[in-house]
Amino acid sequence: MILRVADISSYLDATGWHRTPETWRGAAIWSAGQTEVLVPPSDDLGDADLRIRELLAGLAAVEARDAADIARDIGSPFADRTTFRTGPLSLAAGADVVSGLHRMVLTAARIVVEGPRRSFVGRPPAKVAGLLGSTGFATGHLPGFSVKLSLDVASGIGRDVAVQLFDATSAVQESIEQPDDAVLDGVAAAGVSAGFCDALRGLGQDSFELDFRWAHGVPTGLPTRTLEFPPEAGERIHQVARRLRELDLSGPASVVGRVESLHDSQDGARWRVRIRGELHTDRGTSRSRGVWVRLPGKRLYDLAIEAHQAGRRVRVTGFRKGSTRQDLAVPPDGLEIL
Repeated sequence: MILRVADISSYLDATGWHRTPETWRGAAIWSAGQTEVLVPPSDDLGDADLRIRELLAGLAAVEARDAADIARDIGSPFADRTTFRTGPLSLAAGADVVSGLHRMVLTAARIVVEGPRRSFVGRPPAKVAGLLGSTGFATGHLPGFSVKLSLDVASGIGRDVAVQLFDATSAVQESIEQPDDAVLDGVAAAGVSAGFCDALRGLGQDSFELDFRWAHGVPTGLPTRTLEFPPEAGERIHQVARRLRELDLSGPASVVGRVESLHDSQDGARWRVRIRGELHTDRGTSRSRGVWVRLPGKRLYDLAIEAHQAGRRVRVTGFRKGSTRQDLAVPPDGLEIL
């Protein structure tokens, strides 16, 4: 894989490194704490390949990751990557993992386009099918698989699907540790369905982890994070799925936070936004994450756009109808810019 200097610099900047004013024989010096690495001044130097190999070795030591994994991240500046890792896999177990990852991405994409629901029926919209057709898939040196969601394809929903995948997975991880109703409220508001839990459970009965990394060419405020699931996670996820099927999600709710993304799909659900904040219901308060909100029309949607562009917080008050949908329905006076 050929790595460009511009992409190396973008990766370092996005992962917490800082370029110093000094140079060494023309090479830029980047530092993180007490560690420094050198970046060639251009792509066409005679020893650029050697310098890049040395740089990758330095990054691998700092990040405690395989140099080849880091190189793949650097070489994909416009793709968010979710990597599954576990111990040795049989052929059957590997097939289950591939199927589980596919169902997780499919569900996340349908939530983004159609809105969060208890379950999805029928064929997915064309935009979802287009995203799945462009999603990359690869195996690594360790037992595991990587899913790459491109941010520069025509569907335009790659980042939103990657964020939804991260929010849903982290919400399930929290719920298996704290399985109370307030947490489950937040899990449902984040778009998690019993079907998503079933797909996540399909990743295996042994311990595994999911590593989320964001395209350094399109910065995001979300952290790089590795979510770990112990061997007993499968049974706990099954219990969460059962509780989500049984839980009455209806009732008043509110959320305070910043508008993270906006969705007005002609072939899906209209006037919807995702707000990153805490969900408040009569059962308690869930931790801050993406909460799906369904607005009543263009006036409040335009107000949400205004808040998003200005970086202002909003307060949304509404209700949920738990029989089919899991998002927060908002009345005409239910959104306020703070």
